[in-house]
Amino acid sequence: MADKGIGTGVCEKHGEYFLDATDSPCPSCEEDNDYEQSQETMMVCPKDPSHKEFCAGAIVCQDWLVDGDGDFLKELDGCSQVYRFPETDDEWVCNECGEIAVKGEKQ
Repeated sequence: MADKGIGTGVCEKHGEYFLDATDSPCPSCEEDNDYEQSQETMMVCPKDPSHKEFCAGAIVCQDWLVDGDGDFLKELDGCSQVYRFPETDDEWVCNECGEIAVKGEKQ
């Protein structure tokens, strides 16, 4: 079940896309930018750089089975769409020791 948004926008690079708000940027351009950023910066545990797993927030959409009132009955999938991936400006917590990760340069 894809959300059709509130209308459509047009990107010169990626074509037509659905708007979440009247000023929504092209999601493909945002993903391209996120990918480029991820190639430049990585997150590092300040306590132990060998720690490589972190807890970071993302905003996702789930498909649910609901009753006629719209009340939740069952989750149909864990994630049908990602609206926002973790970004390096967010707080990332080392999954091994609990330290707050810091930005580091990819080598």
